[in-house]
Amino acid sequence: MSRFQKTLAPYLTHHRNFNNKATHWAGIPLVILSLFIALGWVSIGGPVTAATLLLVGSLLYYLSLNWICAVFIAAGTLPLYWLSQWICQQPAVVSVTYFVVSFVIGWFLQIAGHWFEGKRPAFLDNLLQLMSGPLFLAYEFGVFINVLSELPPSEASSNVKQL
Repeated sequence: MSRFQKTLAPYLTHHRNFNNKATHWAGIPLVILSLFIALGWVSIGGPVTAATLLLVGSLLYYLSLNWICAVFIAAGTLPLYWLSQWICQQPAVVSVTYFVVSFVIGWFLQIAGHWFEGKRPAFLDNLLQLMSGPLFLAYEFGVFINVLSELPPSEASSNVKQL
């Protein structure tokens, strides 16, 4: 089993239900946007912010796992990053409002999805699974457009804890 498969397999066992997947398609980008906004307030020097470091670091991580998924993730996260940079330049009340709304709605959708599925979020078992959300969306998109093949069901599926 490849490192990509080992990373994604536990996450996939928590995300089989259509409603859960659907809520994640909106929830994950909103959570990413909220993170970029919050980290965009932290200047590292010049135009570089903590959000920039998160973007570059995470894209390098995804590239180390699967270059096709990394391309899809970049295509999805770069617009979110650019939007967050614009939001961070707005008056504080506007910027904070965008952060709170995207964070709360994003996590509400994530939790609702797991309620539909009847399974705990994967990150409750392993915090590193938080990095698997974007990877999951990229993988699902790759399978949908037929550039990635479906991973075989994981043996870990029998160990998934219910809500």
